[in-house]
Amino acid sequence: MASVANTFVANFKHATNTMSRLPPLSIDRLTPEQEKLYQEIMRTRSKGLDGPFGVWLRKPSVGEPCEKLQNAFRLNGTLDRRVAELLILVVAREWTAQYAWQLHEQLALKAGLAPATIDAIRNRQKPTTLLEDEKSVYDVASELITTRRVSRSTFDSALSALGEDKLIEVVSAVGFYTMVCMTLNAFEVPNVEGAAPLI
Repeated sequence: MASVANTFVANFKHATNTMSRLPPLSIDRLTPEQEKLYQEIMRTRSKGLDGPFGVWLRKPSVGEPCEKLQNAFRLNGTLDRRVAELLILVVAREWTAQYAWQLHEQLALKAGLAPATIDAIRNRQKPTTLLEDEKSVYDVASELITTRRVSRSTFDSALSALGEDKLIEVVSAVGFYTMVCMTLNAFEVPNVEGAAPLI
């Protein structure tokens, strides 16, 4: 039990002491609801309370459904990880959400997304070489972000390429990661240590 407690303290201190707009939480003042959410977060995330999770832990009635929705995409999603990471990068670039971009740029490379595609998104350019599923996800995400709508031609093309279930997942994920980026920016969640910032 001591090692579990020590891990809790180490992760908690790291996450709460690096949040620039919120004062650190006191470990001995966590509510039972916060402790429960912390354990759920640590069960599925190696990075613990980094990113938006240190914010969400403060309000478990919001944080718990956010954590579950994030797992619906990350652990139980039907999208190939490569295109899921592309989607996240498109949203993170729109919001210039430093933490989200820095973390998911590395995850996108590991998932097999072409470096040229990542560079284009970083530079706010449309990638010129995309696989069919990548193009569908990029087009839907980009249109939703820039026009707040999806054109009939883009919708029909994405529905044909992805199918109904994956298209629903794409649209929902754009909304979820927009909320993530808002949280990161509003609370000025620190950048990934050692990562180059977006300009």
